[in-house]
Amino acid sequence: MTHPTKKLGEVVQLQNGFAFKSSEYSKSGFFVMRIANVQDGRIELNDPKYIDLSRSNEFRNFILNEEDILISLTGNVGRVGVVQNKHLPALLNQRVARISVKDKKRLSNEYLFHFLRSPYFFSKVVARGKGMAQQNVSTREIESIAIPLPPIAEQKRIVYGLEKQFAKIDAAIRLRQQSLAATAALLPATLHEIFEEGKQKGWEVIAFGDESYLQIIDGDRGKNYPSKHDFSTEGHCLFLNTSNVRKGEFNFSKMDFISKEKDTGLRKGKLMRGDVVLTTRGTLGNTAYYGPDISYNDIRINSGMVILRVNPSSIMQNYLLYVMNSGEFMRTVKNANSGSAQPQLPIKVLSKLTFPLPPLAEQKKIVAKLDALSAKIRTIQLLQTTQLTTLKSLKQSLLAEVFAK
Repeated sequence: MTHPTKKLGEVVQLQNGFAFKSSEYSKSGFFVMRIANVQDGRIELNDPKYIDLSRSNEFRNFILNEEDILISLTGNVGRVGVVQNKHLPALLNQRVARISVKDKKRLSNEYLFHFLRSPYFFSKVVARGKGMAQQNVSTREIESIAIPLPPIAEQKRIVYGLEKQFAKIDAAIRLRQQSLAATAALLPATLHEIFEEGKQKGWEVIAFGDESYLQIIDGDRGKNYPSKHDFSTEGHCLFLNTSNVRKGEFNFSKMDFISKEKDTGLRKGKLMRGDVVLTTRGTLGNTAYYGPDISYNDIRINSGMVILRVNPSSIMQNYLLYVMNSGEFMRTVKNANSGSAQPQLPIKVLSKLTFPLPPLAEQKKIVAKLDALSAKIRTIQLLQTTQLTTLKSLKQSLLAEVFAK
């Protein structure tokens, strides 16, 4: 059944926020509702900024109320959220608009919210957006978008039907998320069991600083250390930054290179095949293995990481990687953190940290077992993630059916 339509401007009122200056922020008071706080269907109180409560009269026209609908006008335009009591007191910031129903006998607030989250509405907002690097949309352009307007009883029926289905979807999503968390916990739990078993077997416990087993190699921090102008998007030697070293693997989505001449001028910090990289500043404990599958032949570490070069007759690199990705190691690193503003793990501290070391033959068995388990976990996680993505898209499918083009 096709319902009559009205331009949004006929049934709602849109109000732009105020351009608060950062110099006006206080330690507490009114929460300043900015674009970053308006997410996909919800309000998030991240990175809070406040305006003192004593200025309530000055900004009374921008004080938000419970059930106000907000929409982003810049950047990711068209994101909407509903103000709840837990978000108050709050003020409306610039480039966020408040959408208020003019006559609640003609338009339900809940029906309006679901319409604003529909693919139909979003496509209309994006089509009206202006700007290349960052989109902007005006309240006038939003007011020009048509909304189907069935009788209020029909609106309530639509809302009831949608929210009943959404509740079922949300319950299924929670179950999938719990399953994902349980799957992610399998490897740490298995590692813990292996290390506990090692204690009973009397495995040797060695320090990272024991050079008969492994070397800790720092990067070159001298006068030849590259400056910003030495880097390029391609070149002779890949110069790692901390974003390149993730949990157990490299990520080469963003890379910096230095010239052959600059590389030759540096003494320490050059990777050899078989090396393990460990981040020691900022994000601590991320690791990656420089194996034969890495296509770059010349790689150096920056000052926020170290190289761990094992004695292959005593330690398997993959065993060391599993050790350093275990919950036990990460807790030890966290407790050893010597930084204040920026976390740090100095070499002298790392050298004193210990880990269990079984005989080489036992290491091979452990690595084979953990590799097989990791492969199974990745397969399960892929399936679970796909199911989760499908469930999340169901809401948009339902909204697309209700608010068809």
